[in-house]
Amino acid sequence: MKFKSLTAVAVSAVITLCSMSICIVSEAETTTEEQQTYTVSFNIDSESITDGDVSLFESYELEAGDYVEIPDAQLFIDSIYTSGWTLDGIYMYEPGDSFKMPEQDIVLEPVWVDPSSERYTLSYDTSGEDYTDVKDEYFPSTSYLPGQAISLSKYTITRDGYTHMGWLYKGYLFSTGDKLIMPAEDVVVEPNWYKYYKIYYEAGDVDRINGTSTFVYQRYETNTFDLANSSKISRSGFTLSGWLCDYDGEVYAPGSYFTMPASEVHFTAVWTAKTYTVVFSANNGTSQSIKISGETDTAITVPECTFTYSGYEFAGWKYGDTIYQPGEEFVIPGALPGLGISLTAVWVEPGSDDDVVYDSFELVVARQQYANGEITADELTEVADRVIGR
Repeated sequence: MKFKSLTAVAVSAVITLCSMSICIVSEAETTTEEQQTYTVSFNIDSESITDGDVSLFESYELEAGDYVEIPDAQLFIDSIYTSGWTLDGIYMYEPGDSFKMPEQDIVLEPVWVDPSSERYTLSYDTSGEDYTDVKDEYFPSTSYLPGQAISLSKYTITRDGYTHMGWLYKGYLFSTGDKLIMPAEDVVVEPNWYKYYKIYYEAGDVDRINGTSTFVYQRYETNTFDLANSSKISRSGFTLSGWLCDYDGEVYAPGSYFTMPASEVHFTAVWTAKTYTVVFSANNGTSQSIKISGETDTAITVPECTFTYSGYEFAGWKYGDTIYQPGEEFVIPGALPGLGISLTAVWVEPGSDDDVVYDSFELVVARQQYANGEITADELTEVADRVIGR
């Protein structure tokens, strides 16, 4: 249903839409839901019709959201004929057209055309100084009889910083597919402009951002579009769970729909900590490990080592350049996207005062960790250099 006056003046014939109502009927401890129906009627004086099948225009019932079908037929009063039907005297529905039923009864009024009437001119105002690419042949002045349906030009005009969407007549917006009823006067329609505004996506005042922390697009007002998804911006140890909008204070899910207002909009990322399975690898030539779950930036207790390695003593768990002892806290730092978090057992020779001694199985374990996405290529190279250099 189209009622798109851009003025503040209410038009009494315009039908507004409201929320769908549900009728609840209770009988003998049972409850059923019945969809309410509404009446479609055609305001005609059957006795005055001289030609045409009046029976096609009898009233009927529809549920809200169903399609009202305009009968593909005309009625006549001598030489005067119906060109279509209207709800508000502005927008026309021609024979064969359809539209969605609102949640109230409607009465369609006939639009009559008298072939003997004076014709009037429809023209397009395309004379703006900052318009470009205006081709007059796309917007010709044309004469019409009062009551005829007008489908306005589908061609658009270019203007820097704006997009041309439809045409305006007396404050009413006519988009593609809308039909104007020709009045008994000349008509001049003007282009309807929607301005472009910037939309900012920002990571927020947070750390561990991978790549860009801000990106910008342009959208025109009233445009409905998909918000950026989680692939546009990343943060180690966190997932993008939403966008906080400064325009309305709402949080929108990535990829959800948003309608652009007539202003700039800033979206700030809402981050949710990832849950990791932290792997404590035995590093003794086996695939043994201890696994503990926890979220980014939370502390877990480093476990006791339940593994053995013949000829060596356990000296702690190594992550990066730090060795942690059982019982200490390990704060989960968050890994790059696609990678996990792993600590490896450190083994030393009994009674040795030397630096930590690593066995040759460390490289085997590191290669397996790299294949599983638990360490980076640089970390694998560091292990290889250390083992090979011994």
